[in-house]
Amino acid sequence: MGGYAFSGRLLCVFVVMYKYIVYSLWYGDYMTKHRVKNIICGMLVLIAIITIFLLNSDVFGVSAAQIEQDARVSQAIDNEWAVSKASNQKLCAMIFYNDAQDDYTVSIYINRIGFSFGYFFFYGGGAAGIMDGVHEFDYDIYGSALISMNKENISRIELDNGVEVTTISVDPEKPFAVVIPMNCGSVTLFDINDTIVPITDVERQSC
Repeated sequence: MGGYAFSGRLLCVFVVMYKYIVYSLWYGDYMTKHRVKNIICGMLVLIAIITIFLLNSDVFGVSAAQIEQDARVSQAIDNEWAVSKASNQKLCAMIFYNDAQDDYTVSIYINRIGFSFGYFFFYGGGAAGIMDGVHEFDYDIYGSALISMNKENISRIELDNGVEVTTISVDPEKPFAVVIPMNCGSVTLFDINDTIVPITDVERQSC
């Protein structure tokens, strides 16, 4: 969010400068127009410097619409593999898997807090518990991701914050990736027989 606020303020500055330049070029005298032309040249140089800086810094990530394709390319994931994907404004979690559902690859992206735009790759590969159970990736203020090949036929996940219960439906016959927001309360998983299924492994990481 900090990045968007900064870019908004920067846009306001450029709008004010634009109005000043247009007014001066239209109504100003020779000296005023000469100064404005110098300002324009200075602004163009400044814009070029800022553009070069941003392009060479780790500021721009991947848009939400491009995350899946970015993961497939960067992690060399077969285009024939299916994917289960979940995301919010802070976190995106995906599990790619083959037709036989005996092989998979995880991909997790975060939308950094501060001056940045888009999602950035954070974790990829496998983890304990995903094939036969449920693995939780806990990223603190970014929330957490529950990922599983769903061998236990989980059909729903309930989030209870003490005021209301939010239910997330899951296909019991397919792998899943679910994003859980921070401070959502208790998290309970149920299979198709309404039996509670425990989270097998919890992995906490700071971003």
